[in-house]
Amino acid sequence: MRGSSVFNYIVVLFLLSLPFVSAFSITSALTLPLLVGGSALLIGGFFKKLRFNKSLNLLFLFFVFIVIIAANLNMEHFLSNKPLNHILSFLFCFFIYFTIPYSYLSVDYDVSYKILCKIILLGVIVSAFIAIFEFTVTNVLKMPFDLFPRPAVTEYEPLSIGGMVRARGFAEESGHFALYLISMYLCVFSYVKAQFSKLTVLLLTFLVVVALFCSFSVSGILFSVVAIFSTYLLYNLSSPIKFIYMIVALLSVILILEFTIQYYTGFSIFYDVIYAKLNGSASMTDRSNKLDSALYFLSQKDGVLNYLFGFGPAFYETYNLPTLVTLYPLLYVQFGIIGLLLFLTIVAYPVIISNLNGTMIDKYLFCSYFYSLLFFAAISNYWFPWFWVILSIILVQSKRNKVIEI
Repeated sequence: MRGSSVFNYIVVLFLLSLPFVSAFSITSALTLPLLVGGSALLIGGFFKKLRFNKSLNLLFLFFVFIVIIAANLNMEHFLSNKPLNHILSFLFCFFIYFTIPYSYLSVDYDVSYKILCKIILLGVIVSAFIAIFEFTVTNVLKMPFDLFPRPAVTEYEPLSIGGMVRARGFAEESGHFALYLISMYLCVFSYVKAQFSKLTVLLLTFLVVVALFCSFSVSGILFSVVAIFSTYLLYNLSSPIKFIYMIVALLSVILILEFTIQYYTGFSIFYDVIYAKLNGSASMTDRSNKLDSALYFLSQKDGVLNYLFGFGPAFYETYNLPTLVTLYPLLYVQFGIIGLLLFLTIVAYPVIISNLNGTMIDKYLFCSYFYSLLFFAAISNYWFPWFWVILSIILVQSKRNKVIEI
């Protein structure tokens, strides 16, 4: 009993630390969630309180094996210990950010889930207020905002848009804050609806939306709309497979129209209209240039092993290239098609298991999950704890929810 209590207390501290991926960090890597979560892992292991999903663990270990193969294929070009740090970051993500909440929720779920939701909601509320306060201080009062230390980014100021400084809460960048804010709020929204009055739910949602707009995160706003709309369609259809067919059909029509128009006119809707507009953004330009550099680098290589296993962790340092800031291309270049497919299998595993078991994932939790996957098309920060916490909740809930009606 004593071991359980100690482990639970440390897990509570870990959940409290979730917003602090930049503020109060020792370095960009040694953050509060990592330090507290690492302590929880050691204590949980000592008291034998850790719980593992054998199938998912095997998938992850196979992924790490592929990562090690990619590292060994490119080892002669390594310039520092950064590739090793990247390998360790995957281990930290899975065995700390996923395993700790999964172990906590696997025992006495009803009690632990409510505690988890309360703490996550508290973090969201505090972070939202801080962001709104930060935005007001910097843009209305024209004063610097330096209430807490950010050792890893002491010289960084959020990008100004139209003369206004973007709020970022306890994160390093405004986009990261938007990912945290929406993913964590949606993650516990079912609990919020069940525990509070409609007026309170409305006020909390309004607070979160205001904080999101204070971040001026285009990705945060756009992806939240797409995730909410897609989830609404999915959960209001009699069969999920119909939604998949509908999306495939819609994409097929769009692609046929695009290729037809381009063939007869030489005018591309995607490139000449959509991309041209997005290309006016400095952030978009930066992402595009880095992606173009990586694609050009790939075009100069013809090794089958590199296409299968990639160019190793931290490839950008190894081959003197700019780093990719979007996750999926980054995984492909680093670990090849095999590594990318394995990673996607890992992150989809809880949803696959839910469907195979005939269980329905809570729609707000799924929306949080889908929103995070969309956001990884804009950033590469898989090492933030939020997505892995969401994944752990889905996997635990997959054994408990109602049967899907087809």
